[in-house]
Amino acid sequence: MENVRYKKAFKEVYIIINSLDEDMYVKIPISFIKTIKENMDKDYHITVKELNDTKMQETIDIMALVYRDYLCDEQTRLKLIEEERKTIEDKYGDVFKNKTQNHKSEDQSIKSLVEIRQEKWYKMIWNKIKRIWSKR
Repeated sequence: MENVRYKKAFKEVYIIINSLDEDMYVKIPISFIKTIKENMDKDYHITVKELNDTKMQETIDIMALVYRDYLCDEQTRLKLIEEERKTIEDKYGDVFKNKTQNHKSEDQSIKSLVEIRQEKWYKMIWNKIKRIWSKR
């Protein structure tokens, strides 16, 4: 089901890209356009006017990536990447921090609980001799 939504989104992105001005269209690599064309739903028919009404979230996401990676200038690109990184850190940063702290405390507690006592070699021999003599 999700794959069908992305195929439709690729079709919508393909229509949007083809309706761009020539100076913007040439900024997008041919290989990217070819990938979009290969993965789009060929049976899904929609016009540019209908795109304004549908606004699938997947289409918006893909077009945001196209804008960030190909259409905007370098300064805007770096700003968008930094904002995206901050958003991800704010959303998921605590998960990773807590996880590493928990692992460290678990490792320390495990190491403190495990104590290996090994008997000295002459004590082992002496105890063996005692056992042999006690059996007789």
